[in-house]
Amino acid sequence: MTTVIRFAVVACLVLTLSVAAQAGTLQVGNPAIDRPNSDGWISNLVIDETATYTNVSGIALDLSIDTFEFYVEVNHNRVTPFVVKVNADNDFTVLAIGDTRVSGVDYDAVDLFSLPFSAAAQTITLGAGETLAAGFLDADPDGTNSGGTRGVISYNDAAGSEIWYSGGSTASDSASVAVGSAPTPGTNTYPSTTNPTLNRIYSFNIQFDLLTTIPGMIEWQTPQTIVSVNDIDLAGSLVRAVNLGAGAVSVTVGSETIPFDTIGTTSDTIEQEGATANGGFYAGTTGDTNFDTVLDSFAYDHNPPGPAELTLNGLTPGQEYQIQLFASDDRSCCSTRTQNFSDALGGPPSDTFAHSESPLTIGTFTAAGASQVVHINDVSTATKHVLNGYVLRAVPEPSSLLLTVFALAALAVVRRRR
Repeated sequence: MTTVIRFAVVACLVLTLSVAAQAGTLQVGNPAIDRPNSDGWISNLVIDETATYTNVSGIALDLSIDTFEFYVEVNHNRVTPFVVKVNADNDFTVLAIGDTRVSGVDYDAVDLFSLPFSAAAQTITLGAGETLAAGFLDADPDGTNSGGTRGVISYNDAAGSEIWYSGGSTASDSASVAVGSAPTPGTNTYPSTTNPTLNRIYSFNIQFDLLTTIPGMIEWQTPQTIVSVNDIDLAGSLVRAVNLGAGAVSVTVGSETIPFDTIGTTSDTIEQEGATANGGFYAGTTGDTNFDTVLDSFAYDHNPPGPAELTLNGLTPGQEYQIQLFASDDRSCCSTRTQNFSDALGGPPSDTFAHSESPLTIGTFTAAGASQVVHINDVSTATKHVLNGYVLRAVPEPSSLLLTVFALAALAVVRRRR
């Protein structure tokens, strides 16, 4: 009997490690969409110095390099992705180089392509305070086999988006990269003492799996359109619920009644310019008039720059929590605006959604302290943040759930043997 119980605990610990192994995803670079330009030179090395990721978590992060995504503007030749650490302005160290992708083999049209960064798994460690950037070159890593008539990946000019560029009009002008070293410049480099800074957005990005669990980092589920009051998740136990635009109401979900209070009666705070109710923000019905009232009111913030902040207070450090966020706005003026949520640690944001989708976005996090910051990010205008309300619940740690499951299973075995 004792042997059975020990086996159950060991199995639980192994499973717990696998559950915690992947903590989220990161993207460095830009959306891979069709843009109007391609480079007139054939030898091009590009590092995006603006669409970067800085580790502000305070601990070292292990990252598995997953995907190279790019938009082909001219279907020929080849392109090689790579990742650099940004040491200072225009100063880089190459951390990893992906597989060279060849026209006719890996891409064959003017289109979006999403491919593994490399056939062999590659993992890097990003120290606290360090910054990652993504790059590519239209050649093999050593600069050979550059050719064709123009650059492969599309771009557009954009003020404020800085790149580091090196190459030239012939194959012999190519730059090159090697892991552990700075990129070796080609014939022409921008910026330099003779060449200006280029402000461009190239249509490529590199995606990473975050292998390190960070206390306070929020893991996001895919936003879902609210169609019923039963879409409210009842996992764990209720901590509080808040209606941000109207007064306090109670919402019944199954056998549970959830009191939605005003934020002023809680210890939480939100950056907001104001709040309003009954404004046509939610055109549907959930089957519960009080929940409809929550969705038909919101707090809003029109003050740039950066996100609006929701701060959850009175948390228990080490406890796992679930936050359910509602952000609906069905008005004709505003329904196409897009938004997402993120934490304050630079973790991966939630998927972006349109306000007309009347979305419910769920995130989970382990409290690092008594407070947790949630960023409300308006993607489309950068100045219009809205939030109808939220539900905060305490949920069991995955390890606790697994221990319980295995302990019960072990107890059942013991009882059967008796």
